[in-house]
Amino acid sequence: MEISREGREGKPVGTSFIIGNSKDVLAKSKQLIHNPVEGISAKERMITDPEFSNTIKELAQLDGAFVVSGGGVVEAACGFLIADASNVSIPKGLGTKHFSVAAMTMATKAIGIVVSESGGRIMIFKDGKILSSSS
Repeated sequence: MEISREGREGKPVGTSFIIGNSKDVLAKSKQLIHNPVEGISAKERMITDPEFSNTIKELAQLDGAFVVSGGGVVEAACGFLIADASNVSIPKGLGTKHFSVAAMTMATKAIGIVVSESGGRIMIFKDGKILSSSS
């Protein structure tokens, strides 16, 4: 919600998070760049850690998704989601982040969150469908 409201230094930022089932999600993902959170201790990669929130905001400016374990550890950032999207059906007007997150939640038991750069709208996905949407 903080990224949605504030962006990064007042500039709008869009990003996505895939939460839970991280082993399956990582198997259906590819790093766009070297995983920037690799080598940081799990304790320091907790998504709920206020000290880590600036890192998340910085990395959110780069393309790709965050993969978060069910326990809240950010396992990867800047990931390209490559789950099969052939059966995904989302409303027209949503972007590739929404589409790829919907596909990943359909292919795994993960939950997906997309923060839209335009307007800061937050959408939550489960089983390939929109579970919740707020602006």
